[in-house]
Amino acid sequence: MANYKILGLVCLYNMDVNFHRRYEINRGIVNPPMNMQAQINRYISEAQALAKEPTKLLTPANPHLIYLLHNSETLLESLNQIVSLYQQEDEAKIQSLKWLETLSGVIILLTLAFLGLYIFRPLAKTLLKERVQLEQTNQELGFLSSVDGLTLIANRRQFDQFLTQTWSLAVRNAETIALIMCDIDFPAGVGKTSTWV
Repeated sequence: MANYKILGLVCLYNMDVNFHRRYEINRGIVNPPMNMQAQINRYISEAQALAKEPTKLLTPANPHLIYLLHNSETLLESLNQIVSLYQQEDEAKIQSLKWLETLSGVIILLTLAFLGLYIFRPLAKTLLKERVQLEQTNQELGFLSSVDGLTLIANRRQFDQFLTQTWSLAVRNAETIALIMCDIDFPAGVGKTSTWV
């Protein structure tokens, strides 16, 4: 049991031997409560001496045991103070990191708002305007591709599309359709003998 206490104390001792020097500098305290290094060293040496004692000398009157029992509470209170000071220091660091995180979030949101208002908004208006122009141009191209440029009469492409739509509608409704075709090649001969106005 004594070896476990020694191991625990050595671990605590190795955490920070110069704690009081740092405590004095950071907190502005002139007189630290105790020299923890000396207290821990003495406690460890007493515990080691008690562990080396033969079993016949392990009595309640053993001076090492008396020292350990008498000073263990004081040592634990001092260590508790050290741990609470570390905790306060860490909590202050965590608070400053939270503040920094909040500040970073606000800066990022303001940057995104700036980008949205002054860069993407005009760009979106330009894209919308160009889209409307593109749709109008596509409608004009669709019209021009379906009529003859000279007579403005529907061409073969328009005829094929209309025939496909009408055929599908007739099949769906179980109706018949009629198609009359005539070939007018006569105007070519007329053009040779008369003039076009």
